[in-house]
Amino acid sequence: MTQSADRLAYLFQQYVIGACTKAEADEFFAYAADPAWKEELDALAYRYMEELPLPAEMPAIDWDYMYGRIVQPEAIVKPYRSRPWRRLAVAAAVLLVLATGAWWWRNTPQPVLPPEVAYKVVPGGDRALLTLADGTVIPLDSAANGTLAQQGGVKILKLDSGRLAYSADAGNASAAMAYNTLATPRGGQFRVTLPDGSRVWLNAASSIRYPTIFTGRERKVELTGEAYFEVESNSNMPFKVALQGGGEVLVLGTHFNINAYADEELQKTTLLEGAVSIAAGGQHKTLRPGQQAQMEPGNAAAGITVRETDVEAVVAWKNGYFQFNQADIRAVMRQIARWYDVEISYEGRVRDRKFWGDISRDAGIAEVLKVLETSGVHFRIEGKKIVVTP
Repeated sequence: MTQSADRLAYLFQQYVIGACTKAEADEFFAYAADPAWKEELDALAYRYMEELPLPAEMPAIDWDYMYGRIVQPEAIVKPYRSRPWRRLAVAAAVLLVLATGAWWWRNTPQPVLPPEVAYKVVPGGDRALLTLADGTVIPLDSAANGTLAQQGGVKILKLDSGRLAYSADAGNASAAMAYNTLATPRGGQFRVTLPDGSRVWLNAASSIRYPTIFTGRERKVELTGEAYFEVESNSNMPFKVALQGGGEVLVLGTHFNINAYADEELQKTTLLEGAVSIAAGGQHKTLRPGQQAQMEPGNAAAGITVRETDVEAVVAWKNGYFQFNQADIRAVMRQIARWYDVEISYEGRVRDRKFWGDISRDAGIAEVLKVLETSGVHFRIEGKKIVVTP
């Protein structure tokens, strides 16, 4: 596949799951309107049709209504209830949607997709951008597995979905140091194995800057947002994490989580295994497993507070779920905003209720909000905004 074909495949996937932005929808239908891409587009549609799970008791599909929503949004169309040839119907409908969408794109400046489709709220996934030392930006979610680039004697590899790694050529320890930045958007996550073998899980709306090869007396990276680290031990070259808003974590070899989002009230470093030392504002605190260091972002002079914490709840995001342990509504909604890429607003006097329990990060937003509503708050979805009400 050429790079353009890869881009079309990515846009097609975004379209069929309802995750297209307006810009992506315009780009996608520009492809669909070009006869040169018809064969490739047909192949994508039929491949999607073949992989689509269709249970025997699947309800009738209202294809006339779907067509009417695209071509005649205000039309009232009598539903079509025929059940036979389900897979053929799915393929035909997908192609119909693509063809009519392409025609619409050519003939009107209005958005192709209605707001409830163009801005469908979906769970996050493995999405990230890698910025190389020369400024080149690589979208990792659409990049093929294999070698992405080479900087000096270091190869940058995408090993599988959601995982990045670095491989230095043997005998090339003198390679020039260059810095890369891995950044996830809202609704994204990614993993990277650093040049020293340390593993990092990056949560949504986060970034980590690091050298492509570690040299000298320390291994230093810079973090914004949230990440979980499993650091390779090397007493001769301590591992350091510089935090957004001030502070630094010194590591010898350990498992820990750092939450340093700018919109959180506290910056938190939680230790699972080993030992770390936290430095900020002239203070130093050493953590034991099960402890959490807390600081005010941008106010290192306020000092460092250490307390015992529920480590399972802290790293739940890495393991694929939300876990709330007496979390207040605003803390809960900040997590939801980052993972589902939505805006949050509050209407009326919303009581400061506490939440307990686990929710899969793969769950649809309606399911998540339904669980939260059992605590006495209510929600309204308006496009990509969730309104919290009493």
